[in-house]
Formats: sequence, C-alpha cells, structure tokens
Amino acid sequence: MRLFYKSLFYGFSFAFIIFIISWFDPKLAITISGFLGGGLLILAMIFSGSLNSGDRLRANYSRESNEERNVRFEVTGTFLKLGVPSLALCILLYFL
Repeated sequence: MRLFYKSLFYGFSFAFIIFIISWFDPKLAITISGFLGGGLLILAMIFSGSLNSGDRLRANYSRESNEERNVRFEVTGTFLKLGVPSLALCILLYFL
C-alpha cells in the first residue's frame, strides 16, 4: 500500500512540474507530458504482457509462479500510476 501512494505522489509531482512549465511554454508542456505519459503507458503494457499473443500469454501464465506474477503486476501498476497523471495533464492542457 505504501508503494501505491509513493508512485502516485511521484506521478502527480511530474505532472505538477510540467504544469509549472506550461506557464512559460504550453506547447512544450503538452509535448513533455504526452511523451512521458505515453512512454510510461507503453512500458506498463510491455511489462504486463498484454502485447503478447494468446498462446504466449497462456504459456507464460502457466510457467510463472504467483510471486513472479505479483511482482509483474506491481511493476505494471507503478508505471500506470506514474503515467496517468501526465496523460491527464496532457489532455487538459490540449483542450485549454
């Protein structure tokens, strides 16, 4: 649970720093937050295994232990919690 709040805090910290940058150059802030959020989202998809085919996913699921699966889910969740605030800020700045 502590990792959840820590990751979310860092995600909002990144978004806040980008928001401060947006006062000086809004286009740069949209670009930075889009690439940061999108890159972290892509990393989350890679580490979760969601980009694999069904056969590969089934083979990995039957071969890995519960401990390895939990670590993989924690890493995926961490990347999501870091990336979602930046993507939300990117969308917000785009429409404002």
